[in-house]
Amino acid sequence: MPISLRTFSSPNRHRNQTMNPSEANKTCMKIKKFVLHVDDDPAILGIVRKSLQIRGYEVFSINDSSKASEAIAKWSPRVIILDINMPGIDGMTLLKEIKQRDASVQVVVLTGMVSMATVLQATRLGAQECVFKPLYSLSNLGNAVDRCFANIESWWDALRDWTERKNAMAQTCQSNFVKNH
Repeated sequence: MPISLRTFSSPNRHRNQTMNPSEANKTCMKIKKFVLHVDDDPAILGIVRKSLQIRGYEVFSINDSSKASEAIAKWSPRVIILDINMPGIDGMTLLKEIKQRDASVQVVVLTGMVSMATVLQATRLGAQECVFKPLYSLSNLGNAVDRCFANIESWWDALRDWTERKNAMAQTCQSNFVKNH
């Protein structure tokens, strides 16, 4: 049974490609840890990019929120870092669009709008993490991105486990059929 690559999204794959589960198991181990970062502050974009690249992530930065939807459609990132207060399309609107398009995308909100209301709204809209500016330490953001990818890997582990169980059950059924006929 082919699996849609929608769950295998990476910058190097087209959204509508399919593969069988054994290919999926091999491929998911090789997927680059790609992060899309949307922020109107070029300094923050540069600092975050360097920090995450040191951790082994590939980072694509966008400083114009109106271009974010196009980039998301083109690259299908699994983790997105969003600023909230941006000219044009604000981060909460983008977060809502992202989750409507693909609820499995992990979103980290990176914002200077430090309030309980911001955190609650971002959480209600589906953000996995919220990190506040100014970034006195980049480890909070790096750790948040690490947790997002750990969550993705956990889902992949569950998919691999399901595939192995399904294959084992099919072999057992086939063996029993051959014995009985």
